[in-house]
Amino acid sequence: MAMNVIFVPIVKAGKDVTLDVDTSTLSDEMYALVMAEGLKSILNSRMSKVGPVTNLEKEGKTEELKVNRELALKIAQDNLTKLLAGDIKAKSKAAKSDLPREVQTEARRIAREIVKNQIRAAGGKPSHYAAKDITLAADEFIKADASIVEKAKENLANRAGIKASVDIASLIKESPALVAKAKAKADANKAPGLSAKQAGMVPPRKKPSVAQHTMQ
Repeated sequence: MAMNVIFVPIVKAGKDVTLDVDTSTLSDEMYALVMAEGLKSILNSRMSKVGPVTNLEKEGKTEELKVNRELALKIAQDNLTKLLAGDIKAKSKAAKSDLPREVQTEARRIAREIVKNQIRAAGGKPSHYAAKDITLAADEFIKADASIVEKAKENLANRAGIKASVDIASLIKESPALVAKAKAKADANKAPGLSAKQAGMVPPRKKPSVAQHTMQ
């Protein structure tokens, strides 16, 4: 098979399904289009460290916007340098984590607290940072420090070992209102055409008729 054949994954068509594209059969215009789209994808990769841009532009925060744009350009230039040096590797499917979901959730909670503490230590306020950005930074901490996952496992084990010394039924009771709301939501999911919100709403009071006004 010719060296200019590219195996393009068609993700939604199934696992390992590809279309074999012979680039030599593309017109110059279509080849340029493919190159442009490919370069766009490569040069705009690794941008998770860049802060928001669109919102800052709308809010008129010019200084912060300038910093974020300069960082984005710096990363793009670095991507181009790596591309020209042959240091760009094809993206591979992210390996499915073997960690149970509860461990992943606890590890992320711990890592998010680490990120927030570092923001505070630097004199900042976590509330001034987007939750998405804090989570992305937390994921980087988890990748860099295996002890976070071990701590998450330890926390979960400790929680599982805690035994209540008092009967929970004597301390807390079900809320009839919340039980009714949950039932209404479940019924709404079964009945088409009625949203859960509508199902949980009290029917509006009917306006009194003219006759009723007269009788009062």
